[in-house]
Amino acid sequence: MKVFGWNDFTELIAGYNPYDYLTYTELLYDYGKKAWVRKMRAAVYALSRIYRLGMYKRHKHPPARESALCKRCSTQEILRTLKSFDVISFDVFDTLILRNLLDPRDIFYLTGMKLGISGFKELRERAYREAVRRKKAQSQGEDPALPEIYEIIREWQGLDAETGMDAELSAEKAVCRDNPYWHEVFDGLLSAGKQIVVATDMYLPEKVIRELLAHCGYEINQVKVFASCTAGASKRSGVLFKTIKQVIGNEKRYIHIGDNEAADVKAARQAGWSALHYKDVHGAGRYYRHFSKSIIADSVCGGILDTELHNGRTEMTALEEFGFCYYGPLAVGYCGWLAKLAADKRIDKFLFVSRDGYLLREIWEKHFATVPGEYVVTSRHALTQINVQEGLELFLQQNIIPQARKHALSMGALLHKLQLGEMISLLPTDGLREDMVLCRENLSDFISFLYRQKHEIGRIYGDSILAAEKYFYSAVENCDRVCVVDIGWLGTSCLGIHDFLKKHMGWQGEVIGAQTGVECGEQNIEFLAGDKIYSYAFTPDLNRELYRNHGFDLCSVVDEIVFSAPEPSLRRYGLDRDGQPYFEFMQEPDKNLRIVNEVQNGVRKYADRYCSLVQNLGLNISIPAVSVYKPLLDVLHNRRYIMELFGEYEVQRETAFDMEEGRTLKEIYE
Repeated sequence: MKVFGWNDFTELIAGYNPYDYLTYTELLYDYGKKAWVRKMRAAVYALSRIYRLGMYKRHKHPPARESALCKRCSTQEILRTLKSFDVISFDVFDTLILRNLLDPRDIFYLTGMKLGISGFKELRERAYREAVRRKKAQSQGEDPALPEIYEIIREWQGLDAETGMDAELSAEKAVCRDNPYWHEVFDGLLSAGKQIVVATDMYLPEKVIRELLAHCGYEINQVKVFASCTAGASKRSGVLFKTIKQVIGNEKRYIHIGDNEAADVKAARQAGWSALHYKDVHGAGRYYRHFSKSIIADSVCGGILDTELHNGRTEMTALEEFGFCYYGPLAVGYCGWLAKLAADKRIDKFLFVSRDGYLLREIWEKHFATVPGEYVVTSRHALTQINVQEGLELFLQQNIIPQARKHALSMGALLHKLQLGEMISLLPTDGLREDMVLCRENLSDFISFLYRQKHEIGRIYGDSILAAEKYFYSAVENCDRVCVVDIGWLGTSCLGIHDFLKKHMGWQGEVIGAQTGVECGEQNIEFLAGDKIYSYAFTPDLNRELYRNHGFDLCSVVDEIVFSAPEPSLRRYGLDRDGQPYFEFMQEPDKNLRIVNEVQNGVRKYADRYCSLVQNLGLNISIPAVSVYKPLLDVLHNRRYIMELFGEYEVQRETAFDMEEGRTLKEIYE
């Protein structure tokens, strides 16, 4: 039997969470301790993380809405309690102010990026420890101030202290937001005339703390701020609480609110104060975050989720929250990848195909738009119609072969549904009958019949073909290279548009495709091999674990629902009386449109929050697909939860049929 050793600990921690791995290695290589002590402390820490984070559990998805898992008192109840005190003190970070980062120390990564200094985080932390050592040696207090830290960095690195501090404070402002839970309480206390103070153990001086609070929307004109680095005393020692009492008055009733149980609760009570603990939003959400080797992207993406879902004041429906939590990160990651693809491949225009490109095009135009993007109305069924003159393979793959496998429709009924009813009378010429059920045994005969009637099919679809020619000509006019953007999976839209533009219209430009994921099938093997289709998340050869775990049934359906346009699918192109193209749509149940609109509201909220943060940072942060798609796959495999959200959505996976024959997800997958 294999013995579980130190290397196994290391692999388990390193592969699960980079933050845990950093702490683990610090314990293991702390040469101030004996070797056996180091190993024991590291082993205990590793075991605690394994137990606490549930590393042996298959999924980390929440059993229900994540925002409902962290129970907090109502703000009105908190206000009633706090109004009985004379002085109410608030901690700053993780209480009044939330950082959109999983670990506050990640601000040093962002600062290093702004300064263009590799390894800056380690340098910054080492300078802080040196500043603490010097401060203690001179008996000048416990916490150094930011200028003292950057003065040491200047000594070591030659970096101008003001430049370094400006970069760090700029990054702090970009990632900080108010906590809506305590902001409401804060404003209520001010309206009631209560005295509010702010107390923090922090290297940022009082002036900077005030600037950050004002930046987050707090009214602080009448608020006193006490920071350990300038007061010469800390909360954790209890001295800062005594200092506040000396300044304001010993006879008053005091209460302090904060997230740190030792510094904000225990120390406050030992100093004679009342205390109220506020569970850290990142501690509440940590179990449900996905960690990879892309620390910065994971920290920003996950930090936004924690600060929104666990602050205690989130007001989103279940579908909105689902879109915000899982598909918001995917949407911004995919659009960021598209921006890089546009530069690498010198793309002139993105064609976001309906219906899956509807929301993506909106997010692209609002937040990215490095090249023009156009929403192109099309569908698999419409593309099979307009490509029949050059070849029937796409038509057969989408409309005929799947029905033969089902053994459910007669040849006459199938032709009627494909708007080819006038060909029914031609069936007997090939020894076929209208009432003959299409199946594997007679599939070859039926395909041969269709090939012999290829020109007749082209004649029937003639108006659709002419309308599509006019429509697509205007879409690619003045372009040399276009990229068809879709969700997935076989690349039918890209293949259909490529063949129509290149083979039918003789367009001289280049057509490539972009998708979140690519499934390998007979239709797209040549496209994949010829680098005509590119994928953000996975292909059979890219991120193979994601490819294996995706599951091209329910996972694909939910992906398409979330990104789908809140409008019916296209049945066919047509020409009006003036010879201009128009669109004939299928039917779509109202409940489908409601579900789509609701979940997309959540995706939009996340995109707005993320893109605003990145814009304020002034940095380009790439989001690797594994960081956003792995947690999505985890929750998509929780069928009970997915059925609660999307069970009533009616789907029709076949290209040729109207939604009147659709079935709900519950009917299909339960």
